[in-house]
Amino acid sequence: MKVSLADQLPACLAEDPFLRSFIGIFDELADAVEVQVDSLDHLIDVSVAPDQMVQWLGHFWLDVYLLDPSMPLDRRRRWVQAMGRLLWLRGTADGLVGLLEQVTGRQVEVGDSGGVYRAGEAPHNSHHVEVWVDDGGLTVDEHLLATVHRELPAEVTFELQVGERVLWPRSGTAG
Repeated sequence: MKVSLADQLPACLAEDPFLRSFIGIFDELADAVEVQVDSLDHLIDVSVAPDQMVQWLGHFWLDVYLLDPSMPLDRRRRWVQAMGRLLWLRGTADGLVGLLEQVTGRQVEVGDSGGVYRAGEAPHNSHHVEVWVDDGGLTVDEHLLATVHRELPAEVTFELQVGERVLWPRSGTAG
């Protein structure tokens, strides 16, 4: 049984009808906030969150910019869930593999020349990544290319091969 704020007033104040009505406003506000707090776990649970919340979680919390609103809702839910699990791997080869496998729905391999080396022992091209994707699968080439560009640091060059096609570098550009 919920006790209103007006019922908690001293007896001499609780008798004033204006004060009881005024305090009732705060009861209503507290009830509305309580309902929102009680449903918070459902709002951030991607498996049951409303469609707009799934978009918001993906875009603003997880930086999933290619989450297409025309994509079926169940696929967007799976994508946001997967991205949440991959977040701690972001910036690594495993993170890039996981992201691209989510984007394409296909097998992806990433080879990089990075690592930790003693002074003067680093390979000549230590800022280079090679990405191989079976095929574009669930995405178009430009989205796949944009995803790789977005995930790699600016100083890293890369090659992107989709099936037998070399998607990047395009002829006449540097990797």
